[in-house]
Amino acid sequence: MRNRESFFDERLRSKFRKKVFTVSVKLIRIFIILAITVQFFLIAIIPTPSMSPTLNPKDIVLIDAMVKESEYNRGDIVAFDSPLAEENGTIYVKRMIGLPSEEIEIRNHKIYINGEPLYEEYLAEVPYYDYPKTKIPEGHYFMLGDNRNLSYDSSSYGFVPKENLKGKVIYRIFPFDKIQKFETGVFE
Repeated sequence: MRNRESFFDERLRSKFRKKVFTVSVKLIRIFIILAITVQFFLIAIIPTPSMSPTLNPKDIVLIDAMVKESEYNRGDIVAFDSPLAEENGTIYVKRMIGLPSEEIEIRNHKIYINGEPLYEEYLAEVPYYDYPKTKIPEGHYFMLGDNRNLSYDSSSYGFVPKENLKGKVIYRIFPFDKIQKFETGVFE
């Protein structure tokens, strides 16, 4: 009888060890995936309607944080640190409109880059404000929200230095019924 009990005890211990090993391997995989994700990607929650209709409040986006400066294009949706000192730590998500050394102007409900109108199909409405013709300094960018008339962006706080760029928004990952990949450089 004793042998029979020890046989079952050993079988139970063996099953338990296998289960612990399987769960441990799964946990290690999850931690490795999370470590890689944290190294190369950022996740942000859109707090305001400034990027509507493209991104809406409470949307969650995945940001590629490994983007080189030369890989940014006009039309990219970009995450960046606020250029204002009093907003230290605030991250914005806006569309990259003006590139270094370009001349930007907003008049008659249109954006002009180097004197040429920019055609934007993703806007809900055109801008109802003007922005004087201004040259974007080297190493800086002009960012605008897609909801032009309700966005706090470069038309209010000025140019964004390249050092403030955090990465490109590459996916909307929530809500699940609106998962979407964002193409780079919609104007190229």
